[in-house]
Amino acid sequence: MSLPPPRQDEFVGMHALIEGASGPIGESALVVRHGLTLEQLAQAIHSHPTLTESMGVLARQTLARLQGLATHAHHPVP
Repeated sequence: MSLPPPRQDEFVGMHALIEGASGPIGESALVVRHGLTLEQLAQAIHSHPTLTESMGVLARQTLARLQGLATHAHHPVP
């Protein structure tokens, strides 16, 4: 499962090539329809254990990676 990178913190869609993808695809449709941000998706409650839980995990990992990149951009390595 993968989430496309947000464009100005906006989701444009999702691809999922897994059995049972209807759950994450349904959640993705809500995210796109309501214009949720990456941070809002990361903070949302996701039931466990389900495939939709992976949406929250991916959002939190992506936020952490983006924050790490922003931190490194402000402190360049000599």
